Amino acid sequence: IPENKWFNNLTRIGNTGSASIYLMIEELFRSQSLSEGDRILCFVPESGQCIVSFMQLTVVGGRDSK
Repeated sequence: IPENKWFNNLTRIGNTGSASIYLMIEELFRSQSLSEGDRILCFVPESGQCIVSFMQLTVVGGRDSK
């Protein structure tokens, strides 16, 4: 995935633990122009462990659609 498609707010808000993915998604929705059908791949590491999770979200009814 090209870096220009990455979204990260860690340098601005820091490590917020288990809330970080929710804060990042909320900021992404407010700051980016998302369109219906866009797919978002989320990478969620678990602090202090060797466990990661992935989830894929699909935008339904983006700002462009009325």
